[in-house]
Amino acid sequence: MAFFDKKQEVIDIKLTPFGKGLLARGYFKPVYYRFFDDDILYNSSCAGTTEEQNRSEARILESQRLKTQHLTVGVDTRFDQVGELVNSGSLKTFMEISKRQDPLIADKLLKYPLERSLINSNNAPRFSLKVHGQDIVSSGNSVEVEGISLPVPQLNITASYTLIEDRLLKIPTSEIKNSQLVDSERYIDLTADKIEFLDKTHLRISGEDLIIDIEELDAVYGLDNFEIEIFEIVEEGKKKNLIRLDEESKVKKYFDIKTDNMVSELSAHSQGDRKIPKGRN
Repeated sequence: MAFFDKKQEVIDIKLTPFGKGLLARGYFKPVYYRFFDDDILYNSSCAGTTEEQNRSEARILESQRLKTQHLTVGVDTRFDQVGELVNSGSLKTFMEISKRQDPLIADKLLKYPLERSLINSNNAPRFSLKVHGQDIVSSGNSVEVEGISLPVPQLNITASYTLIEDRLLKIPTSEIKNSQLVDSERYIDLTADKIEFLDKTHLRISGEDLIIDIEELDAVYGLDNFEIEIFEIVEEGKKKNLIRLDEESKVKKYFDIKTDNMVSELSAHSQGDRKIPKGRN
């Protein structure tokens, strides 16, 4: 760990162990960049000192900066942690090579990104979220996973589903005609909300559907698309583990995600006064 020499050094770049792994396999092809201000103290009162308002800018520019910190957990510590997970059966001995970094490791390095807002606008980029079907039970400004507090807003919503088995109209198997048997021309849709079998029994799902409408405001609407990451939070006592759902089939088990042009019924204008958002086709 060393201080950055502002007089002789302009930029300091280091690859994380994950980045080095991508580079070694030929997968390291950066196309985006972000700016962070994790090391800047804007309000001096948070450090127990006071200063004049006009002095804040000069203090920020004159302050010493540490060189790039690309490791937050020691190699030995990480090795021991992985060894314990493998021995307990929570982690495979030979894992599939991933092209995306573990979010918990990434968020230990940089937590507060600077976002790009609209020109001549005093409003920061934000999301407008509407929930239909169920009420928001509670909310929070962060989530704590494995002892790390991540600045990820939390909305807690409960939607319950019940699988009902109805055998009131069941008939004996002997009364089922051969013509009713399922063949290549007739089949039972096992994905429907109500499944009726040949013996007149049926299964149905009684649930509380949840619709979440998200709109991005005061941001640059370019041609770039957006990414949605879905995580499952597994609670083990007081400990929470984040598991990323990488496979599309796993995500579709829980969510049906649609973009603007896939929604059949839309209001005349969105909150951002855009009939069809640019670059969101």
